[in-house]
Amino acid sequence: MQPLVAIPVKPFGVAKRRLSPVLDAQRRSVLGREVAARTVAVARDTGAPVAVVTADDGVATWARSQGAGVINDPGQGLNAAARAAVAAAGSRPWIILHADLPLIAPSDLALVIAGLETAGSMIAPSYDGGTSVLAGFGVFRFHYGPASFRSQVSAGISHWHDPRRSSSSGSGSLSTSTGLRIC
Repeated sequence: MQPLVAIPVKPFGVAKRRLSPVLDAQRRSVLGREVAARTVAVARDTGAPVAVVTADDGVATWARSQGAGVINDPGQGLNAAARAAVAAAGSRPWIILHADLPLIAPSDLALVIAGLETAGSMIAPSYDGGTSVLAGFGVFRFHYGPASFRSQVSAGISHWHDPRRSSSSGSGSLSTSTGLRIC
């Protein structure tokens, strides 16, 4: 059974505030939309069902235009958005994939899906100790926030994949202006 790939997306007008030293609000909005579109497209290329988790009507309309479903975000942060995605997945496995991964490759997601089939869970760290991708089955107590990678592993994720060590160029991240320069 294919996993549900859930991609939490904030309203484009407020996303990427950490990039304000190098991009104004309009450019951050355009960048956020373009990178999210690429992430959704890569996820759709896996053949798995894809849904954007959002509380914003504009993002929901955009997600549908990208061929993705929409999961209502209860608006209580990333942990709550991830729980909503798990609930929407029902009995199928799930992947929580961050939208700001401009270098993610289909091969990265293929490794995550294969890991789900063999290990039952997968996690990929971000460059700053956070979590870029988290995948599993059933209910999970999410621990997004500073140093979330270690917290998620401690909570029960058993296998991890570092996309920087795969055959692709790594998933990248646009969390900070440093990430923008890398990409």
